[in-house]
Amino acid sequence: MFEKDSPNWRYLHGLPMTDENKAELSEYYSSLPEVALKGELDEFQDKKRRIVTKFPELASGRYGPGHEQAFYLEHCDAHISLISTVLKQPRATWRGRGNSRKDFVIPILEQKGWSILDWAGESGLDFHTANDYLKGTTKPYRSTRVKLAKALGVDVEVLPR
Repeated sequence: MFEKDSPNWRYLHGLPMTDENKAELSEYYSSLPEVALKGELDEFQDKKRRIVTKFPELASGRYGPGHEQAFYLEHCDAHISLISTVLKQPRATWRGRGNSRKDFVIPILEQKGWSILDWAGESGLDFHTANDYLKGTTKPYRSTRVKLAKALGVDVEVLPR
């Protein structure tokens, strides 16, 4: 499922992240649109809150060796730190962060496991409408952009014009 020694593989096998893994994750997070990146940050912060609520001793550092939840807490902290660092960088330094429609939409589609056809279907639009939007060959009406944005789960103002 996950490539051996990837950050997710190490996480699933209870191993700490290496500097190489952190660099790989940083590169991955730098490739996401800001809205998706903020969603990832919220998710890890929520996981951390749930762990600390259930195991308050972890917040104070009072836990024995091998405490499984301590490992998950450290994992969440590592992701939160990496994402926060990327978010603090000037947008121009984020890889793939042009105002291009494809740079914004494709990572979200990949995250959802959707094709352009799936996206068009979820939007209630024709495939060619969604595809032409991505290629930049059309300037869609606001109503079309609203449908495209809603299907992606983003605000229409965030969706590149």
